[in-house]
Amino acid sequence: MSTQDRARQLLEKRMTAIAELEDANAALEDAKKALTAAAKKQGDAWSGARASGWTERELTKDLGFSRPANRSGGRPKGAGRKGTAAVGRPASPEPTPVDPMRSDTVAPSA
Repeated sequence: MSTQDRARQLLEKRMTAIAELEDANAALEDAKKALTAAAKKQGDAWSGARASGWTERELTKDLGFSRPANRSGGRPKGAGRKGTAAVGRPASPEPTPVDPMRSDTVAPSA
């Protein structure tokens, strides 16, 4: 067997390994997409059950359903409230910085 024949055999084994890895990666990506779709469907169904009057306790403890994972995305709590304090009052204005090199800024009196 020539050197080139041995090299071809090695390359064929390597190419087979790459083909198997490619198939496994594709299967994993398909499974991830399916899991994401199933989790969304469960979350939507959970929300529908809650909206129709079922309590969380009834769904989990009495009927044995698992609570869906927290959904990500959306706007964080309190986002969009720029300019208001947490209790709904206007936020305090930013303090004016004091620059000792300028005469038009004054330190606050205590």
